[in-house]
Amino acid sequence: MSKLNDLKQVLFDEYEGFSDKRLKDISRGSTFVIDDRTDGDIGAKKQLYSYFCKMFAVVESKEQITIRMTGNVPKSSSVTNWMNDNDHDYSEDIFNSLTFKIHPHDFDKLKSLAKAIKSIVKPGAKYDTPNYKYVCPRTSDSLLRLHHLLSKTWQ
Repeated sequence: MSKLNDLKQVLFDEYEGFSDKRLKDISRGSTFVIDDRTDGDIGAKKQLYSYFCKMFAVVESKEQITIRMTGNVPKSSSVTNWMNDNDHDYSEDIFNSLTFKIHPHDFDKLKSLAKAIKSIVKPGAKYDTPNYKYVCPRTSDSLLRLHHLLSKTWQ
């Protein structure tokens, strides 16, 4: 990537715009929804279901993206181990929140987090949160989609 706007354009094209759909100018926006939400994830009150893990990518520079996960962030010993190995901010306020930065030299942490999240619901695994059956694979797939995109962009 030679310029900040080049990275934004790649994400803009892949994720069909910024999180604020009113913005169309690449130089003005920086936040992208990366959680692959669909109309089926929105309830009758026009809000995302509470079990959904919301995910955003904020382009800070051509070599830094902040990943923000909020809501039903999957948690397990494997995810805790990932957090211990990676610089992050985690909060358990009203909603869980996990924030971390990725760069061209360390964006593989997306892949390792995806693996940790998917392992929560591997065959035979026991977990206390029933909706993890649906949340974990989707969250993992969204992280892998971003990893795949960045592997083409940052290499």
